[in-house]
Amino acid sequence: MQKTKLLTILKTFQWKELKGLEKYIQSPYFNQNTKVSQLYTLIIAAYPAFDDKMIDRQYLHQQLYGENQAYDDVKMRKNA
Repeated sequence: MQKTKLLTILKTFQWKELKGLEKYIQSPYFNQNTKVSQLYTLIIAAYPAFDDKMIDRQYLHQQLYGENQAYDDVKMRKNA
């Protein structure tokens, strides 16, 4: 997940901007999917470098859906 457009954009943000984005993502008015806010929280934990194991797609999938679930790329792209 290290070469995604999302991470390229997030690397340009300052901490204050990331916190503002977090408020937007966690707002029930703009986002009804709780997995998106959980995913954002997991990704921001790797700030500022974003080059850890913490943003690996399989790792994020395990954190969101449990370790017993097999990695499903479609689920990560469309549901999370």
